[in-house]
Amino acid sequence: GSASTAIPEVDHSRRDLQKILQYLRDNPRTLELSEAALAAQFGMGGLPAILASLERTMVFESVRQETIEGRKYLIVQGRWRADQRAGLLNGLGNFASQIAGFLPDIVRVYFNSETLFPERFLYLVRTDQQATSFRPMLAIEFRNIQLDQPISQQQFNYLPPAGVEERDETALYLELIQQTVQSSQASESTETPATEDAAAPAEGTATP
Repeated sequence: GSASTAIPEVDHSRRDLQKILQYLRDNPRTLELSEAALAAQFGMGGLPAILASLERTMVFESVRQETIEGRKYLIVQGRWRADQRAGLLNGLGNFASQIAGFLPDIVRVYFNSETLFPERFLYLVRTDQQATSFRPMLAIEFRNIQLDQPISQQQFNYLPPAGVEERDETALYLELIQQTVQSSQASESTETPATEDAAAPAEGTATP
């Protein structure tokens, strides 16, 4: 058969991180959920946040050296801390089942052996219950890297791609956080109140 010449469809969406973070600061009830909500979106917070989050939530158990396209890398592999994964899903409330399928089982970080810059993050999920095989689900790569160079403030100004229609999902994301908070409040209000301890037995000897 002939190769397909169909042009792939590209979907563009954006979230205003400053508005989201400000919303979390202005609503105290969201503070306990903000970490879970942000962690569910890989890449939010920039490179330092990714590394800090991985260090806190993953157990890194292996390091190996590998040469890829002439470059030498130190590849560090980690897996979820059981308590961190459970805490993340609990913090997402009713949305846990929807998010769980998008969580990786392991992560590999590719550090350039010379600069120690993390040039690639590879998130993988298991393909079988025995966890003997994995497939990539998300890759974050940095290219054309320039270290210790001056940066113009204008480079931080967001410019949408020319001629491309995009969706602003900021409002939807804020709604997701709000619904998670409301779900958490509803769960707390329906919890069974603690009962008083049973009275201590009377003193004396028991008879058969």
